Amino acid sequence: MQLTNYYLQLRTSFGRDVEGEPQRVTLEELAALLFCTTRNVKLLLKKMSDLGWIVWEPGRGRGNASLLTFLVPAGEIISKEAVELAQKGDFKSAMELINRYGDRYPLKESFVEWLFSYFGYKAEEKEERRLDSLRFPLFHPIQTLDPIHLHFASDAHVMDHVFDTLVKLNTVTKQIEPRLAHFWEANAEHTAWTFYLRKGVMFHHGRELTAYDVKYSLQRLLDPANGSSHRWLLDGIRDIVVLNRSTLRIELKRPNYMFLQHLSDGCTSIVPEEICREQGGLFARMPIGTGAFRVECHDDYICRLRAYDGYFGGRPHLDQVELWVLPEQMPAWRKEPQIVQTMCDFKGLTKPLGILPDGPGWKRYKEIVPGCSLLTFNLQAPGPQRHAKFRTAVDLLIHREQMVRDLGGNQFSPAWSFFAHSSIESASSRQSDYAADVERARRLLDEIGYDGEPLRAYTYKSKGETLEWIQGRCALAGIKVEIGLLSREEMMKPQRIAEANMIHCSYVLEELEFTMLGILLQTNSVVGAHLSSELKEAVRREVEGIQQLPAPADRLRKLQELEHLLKEQRAFLFLFQSYHEVAHHESLKGVAVNSLGWVDFRKLFFTQAIAESEMEKSRFAVS
Repeated sequence: MQLTNYYLQLRTSFGRDVEGEPQRVTLEELAALLFCTTRNVKLLLKKMSDLGWIVWEPGRGRGNASLLTFLVPAGEIISKEAVELAQKGDFKSAMELINRYGDRYPLKESFVEWLFSYFGYKAEEKEERRLDSLRFPLFHPIQTLDPIHLHFASDAHVMDHVFDTLVKLNTVTKQIEPRLAHFWEANAEHTAWTFYLRKGVMFHHGRELTAYDVKYSLQRLLDPANGSSHRWLLDGIRDIVVLNRSTLRIELKRPNYMFLQHLSDGCTSIVPEEICREQGGLFARMPIGTGAFRVECHDDYICRLRAYDGYFGGRPHLDQVELWVLPEQMPAWRKEPQIVQTMCDFKGLTKPLGILPDGPGWKRYKEIVPGCSLLTFNLQAPGPQRHAKFRTAVDLLIHREQMVRDLGGNQFSPAWSFFAHSSIESASSRQSDYAADVERARRLLDEIGYDGEPLRAYTYKSKGETLEWIQGRCALAGIKVEIGLLSREEMMKPQRIAEANMIHCSYVLEELEFTMLGILLQTNSVVGAHLSSELKEAVRREVEGIQQLPAPADRLRKLQELEHLLKEQRAFLFLFQSYHEVAHHESLKGVAVNSLGWVDFRKLFFTQAIAESEMEKSRFAVS
């Protein structure tokens, strides 16, 4: 491993594609590159020469230039070393090596096939017991496993298996179901809620959950010092009173008929008080909950979940789930980025992960993702986007139907609303004359005296194609758009949100009325952060009124009115809806794909036929 690191250190100091071409360099220069003496450099060069990695032709005399020729591409060295590390069981070092260099140097195709043979379902016998594991890749790191800082779908999915909330919203039936609380009741005014906890629920470290843990967890979310962007969920709480170890009462400042929905959000997951206090920031890396899986290890490259035998809801069928973080810049592994969950038989296959299988025994289907893609305008920052006519001009320039056709991929249809039926109605009634729309946009820009001032537009690195399309459309009317592609971590930072004139983002509305409130009220939500002060105050008043309406139909009607207000102001523009595609072998049972495109690990199991096949090295994978 050390010699490999020295070689890669050398190789990265020279240009791309220089294999076979002699490079002039001195021993002193190599010593500076490798941070060692010229004596050690000579020893290293000899070892590399003996392995056939380089040709070294020393210059005559001290300080004279020598010739160094690289013979083996860096990607080949990386691939070979990563295989050896993984075969020794050092998966962390293997992933670290791939992540450090894999985005700069193409890895061998055979290595890609080998690597993905490690993913998927695995069955092995250990001490007369079969261990069933599922291992699959992520193309972005987990940001946090602390519930109060939950933001991304992948993080939320892992947390849902590690933690539990008091209650849970069934997104299919729209009913609130028991989880840690087996019963609850509210007073007539819906300002006091009493929850009765299950007895005997154990945290992963072996202590029983109590009402004191619930109080601590909710107050922790509310505490401004903890900086949670989800405080709006509980900001109506006046007091939390522990009545006994398994009963507590939550008192509200005003009626809230959506309170149970708020408590079903993963951000309100219950944590053990003493562990959370002791670990501080480390809790986000190695958390402890009451969920069906416990976190066995978690670093920058691998997160391993182990089934929790004492889970009150019944032990999962799988024994272990591993998530391996791979570089998102590896395009060869992302040829079909629209596929969120894919279970593939890799026995004898040479095509890259993401190409869906066909044939007998395979089930394949598409699902529309509830939610849509948006373009927000920062009404807080200076710039032409603060003019209503400017925003109208951009709206005219973005022809959604053409966008969907041009972008292809998993873009499904134009979007005009958070509400599916409203979006369909708007699409059917909207007619555009493309040339006329461009001319109208130019006139509006002339009316406000737009002089070509550039606008800074941000989006995630994986969504640059959409923003480039918008950039091209805006250019038709003389609008200059400067694009910034940011990492997931950067996109969450308030200063990045505040400095952008426009941001392209996407939202999944797993439960419409509740998620829509989060989009508007969450402090690190791009939509909410970009609203003007007047619109923010209007949203706050409307939401308080909506929460006090007993009938779901009345709440939905008021939400539609609120959306209409924001659409009239063109505070943001709806762009398009997407879909995710799923395929799995019929031997895989318990497949339940949620609206985020993730499979519930608690329910997965494999029939005996596929278990025996796996023992013979048949490969199954999840992407």
